[in-house]
Amino acid sequence: MPGSADTGSTSFRIYLLTNYHTLKALVREWQGRLQSAVFLEAFSQMRGECTLLFDTQSNSSESIWSLKISLQAPLRYLFMNPGASRAKKNVAELFRRCRSVHVDAISMADGDRLIDIRLSDGRSLRIVPFGPRANIYLVGADGLIEDRFRRHGAATGDPPHEAQVHSKPETSSEMALEWGEDPRSLQKRLISSFPGLGKVPADEACRRVDLDPMYVGSLDEDAQESLFTSILGVIQELDNPAPRIFWKGDRARILSLIPLSPATRASEDVLESVEEIFESVDEAVRIFARRLLGQAAYARRFVPIDRVLKSRLEKARRSHERMKQELGHASRADMYERWAHLLMASRHLVSTGAETAELEDIIAQTGSISIPLAPGLSAVQNAEGYYEKARETRRSRASSEERLIRLEATIVRLGNLKKELSTLSSAPEVDRFRKNHQNALAELSTQGTGIDIEIPFRRYALPGGYEVWVGRNATQNDRLTLEFARAYDLWLHARGVSGSHTVLRLPGRKHRPPATVIERAAEIAAYHSKARTSSLAPVIVTERKYVRKPRKSRPGTVIVEREKVLLVKPGLPKAGSI
Repeated sequence: MPGSADTGSTSFRIYLLTNYHTLKALVREWQGRLQSAVFLEAFSQMRGECTLLFDTQSNSSESIWSLKISLQAPLRYLFMNPGASRAKKNVAELFRRCRSVHVDAISMADGDRLIDIRLSDGRSLRIVPFGPRANIYLVGADGLIEDRFRRHGAATGDPPHEAQVHSKPETSSEMALEWGEDPRSLQKRLISSFPGLGKVPADEACRRVDLDPMYVGSLDEDAQESLFTSILGVIQELDNPAPRIFWKGDRARILSLIPLSPATRASEDVLESVEEIFESVDEAVRIFARRLLGQAAYARRFVPIDRVLKSRLEKARRSHERMKQELGHASRADMYERWAHLLMASRHLVSTGAETAELEDIIAQTGSISIPLAPGLSAVQNAEGYYEKARETRRSRASSEERLIRLEATIVRLGNLKKELSTLSSAPEVDRFRKNHQNALAELSTQGTGIDIEIPFRRYALPGGYEVWVGRNATQNDRLTLEFARAYDLWLHARGVSGSHTVLRLPGRKHRPPATVIERAAEIAAYHSKARTSSLAPVIVTERKYVRKPRKSRPGTVIVEREKVLLVKPGLPKAGSI
């Protein structure tokens, strides 16, 4: 289903590719393909993944086959692909001394997930897919390691990791004796007694005899015998597999070598899914692995963007609702202005040092009114203070109204992005989405979201970890100031001449950068203006929250309500742009 990245159980489903019985069936099928094949080369072009390339020397169009092996948890897998997909660069070549050597046989250890590809020159490639020594070893004719894929584990000249022999109970009585008073679930007890069994087969064995795999406790003799017979039947089916994939839409959910009962399918959330049966384990694993890796790649791209868009959208909606409530209250600007008028008109009636003034409301004609005063100020000074408060309140309300409009636009924009993202179902589609909306997503990438998207503005690094962003044109100036800059960031612009909007990004609302950093940012702002060739240029510095854009004004046009002016020499930092 588009937009529903399935990541919660990715490692478990990858495990289905590396189950002992799955590998055993694969090796058995690969024996016919690789018998007398020529080992062409080995290479790695992705961390933890090695590709072994073979020429099967068949007359069909699929003569070349790649065995892909990943030892990188949690994406561990082994599967074969027809053809070779080698990149042109950033490829590490491996096991060169074995090139062009024929394969004698491929085999797997009995009871352990160790795979050996024996070569005609006496060497062999031993694949140890799991555990702390997971690796691919080139073993010489003397049985000692000559080379290895990963640079850890056994050293060159040591013997390779040997198979571990695990005994299994031969009767239900032996199984009961082995379990004793084991407090674990039936599922875990079965996996312990029959190594390599796996979770799904263990569950299936239980459910076929109406036992709950999660049951903790002892079983009576009849139930014990029924379960033992069931597990032997499941193992026999695993050794004679009938592979199938359970699909939900285009998503691969479960790979199984045996049929699953409705109870097991329900517990794995595949009861209503489509069941596709394959003629070979090789084909089923190849299709399952490709689709699963595609799903994992999709999830890696989709989830961070979806999570951040959802978070930002919810935050914008909360801010919008809060601001609507604030603007729903009557403005106090008119009251402050009326108090100022009354104080000016009746200033001869106000005593200096008084804390309140009881005056006749000659404007509203509603009787007397009590006006709070600053005791240390005269009536005129108190009136001037209220005039200023009235102006500040109106400015603040106008700014809030503009912010409300911007929030509404932000909600629409984020909502549209999230809606479009929810329709995507593959990694390439998400990549195209990121490319098409890189400017819109760039703001998200700067706030620890995990989205790595290129910032569209010029960027300069300053000492102390500070960054300066500079718009490239009038449209970018608007976006930098109105969308990307936070309210507490410092906004800079050359005074009296045209130039780029410049923002000094700050790590927090209460952070105060050193004066030298602000001066460097001002020099950058002056450099990106018509004052670039001046020996000294005045530059406006203010917090972004004091910059607003008049309605219906041209791109790049803003009004600055508070400003400080620095006189600096235009220039760029020695390190240049990022």
